[in-house]
Amino acid sequence: MDGMNGRERYLALLAGKEADRPAAVAVVSVATAEACRRLGFPFEQTHLDADKMTALAAYAHTELGFDSVMPYFSVVQEAAALGCDVNWGSGDMMPYVKGRIINRPDDFILP
Repeated sequence: MDGMNGRERYLALLAGKEADRPAAVAVVSVATAEACRRLGFPFEQTHLDADKMTALAAYAHTELGFDSVMPYFSVVQEAAALGCDVNWGSGDMMPYVKGRIINRPDDFILP
């Protein structure tokens, strides 16, 4: 049990086993504009760049000491994937969907 890494620790605790210490896990995103600034890029660029997404997801583990990473952090990725117009935010604003693409469920066509 001594010297467990974060993954081992978290999985052991999920399985009801003992671990060397409690796990520090973010079950939601800890992605922030401040984290992006520390990583050297603007928050709004993160949502469409896989390398920036990866760096931001790892930030909680590498810089904050969490035993986990949370790679999914945008609240509008699904809407964007389905074709909605999205404002990707800024350093002081979260992304948001600017409008809807359907009005009734029957209007939906999977892209």
